[in-house]
Amino acid sequence: MKSVLYWLATGIIAAELFVGGIADLMRAQWASAVMIHLGYPLYMMTILGFWKVLAAIALVVPRINRIREWAYAGTVFELTGAAASHILRGDGLAAAIAPSVFTLLTLLSWILWNARIRMGAHP
Repeated sequence: MKSVLYWLATGIIAAELFVGGIADLMRAQWASAVMIHLGYPLYMMTILGFWKVLAAIALVVPRINRIREWAYAGTVFELTGAAASHILRGDGLAAAIAPSVFTLLTLLSWILWNARIRMGAHP
């Protein structure tokens, strides 16, 4: 059951990072609109998109533990930063729900991944 929960949480996070990263790299209109609304320069989309795509890959490739740790940390920083940006911009708590849920899924994936590593598995 833990393995299924791990892969479910990890799959959702990896998909969100990959799709969001590609949208950032392509400067999708909806993603650009969010960045402009939050007051960030559009060149940040290239930087964030690059790292999101790499993080998505790192979360699903086996046996790259140190890189995966960095991917988890970066994902938490990016998602909590998104939630904070919406709140500080005055968008209200509702705008912070999605990044907060993804943050919780990232933490769940990380906790379950650590449990698998301690048991000798290599996801």
